[in-house]
Amino acid sequence: MLIGQAAGAAAAISVKNNIEPGNISVDELQSELLKAGCQIYPYKDIYNSHPAFEAIQRLALKGLIIDELDFEFKSEKIASSEEVNEWINKLKIDLKNEELIGLSRAEAFAKMFSCLKNN
Repeated sequence: MLIGQAAGAAAAISVKNNIEPGNISVDELQSELLKAGCQIYPYKDIYNSHPAFEAIQRLALKGLIIDELDFEFKSEKIASSEEVNEWINKLKIDLKNEELIGLSRAEAFAKMFSCLKNN
C-alpha cells in the first residue's frame, strides 16, 4: 500500500511541478508522504496521530532508529544516557546530554528534531 501511495504522491508532485518523476527530490516526496500520515519507518506502536510522529519518522530517515524487538519504538520509555549519547553523536546536534536524559523517547526525539529544524 505504501509503495502505491508513494507512487501516487510522486506522480502528483511531478505534475504539479512539471518535472519528470525521476527529478523529484527524495526529501520533498518524504515530506508529502508524512503530511499525508504515511508511516515511512514501520514502527508498529507509532501512529500518525502520535504527537511526535513526524519527529520520530524524520529521525528514523536520518538513521536514528530505535531497535527494539519487533519494530517497537516504545515512546514512553525513558531515554537512557547510553541512548542519548548515541543519538547526539549520530546526529551531530548542539544539545547537551542532560537536556535529553530523563525525557521519554518521544519527548527526546521531538526535542532533537526541533534542534535540527532550527539549524
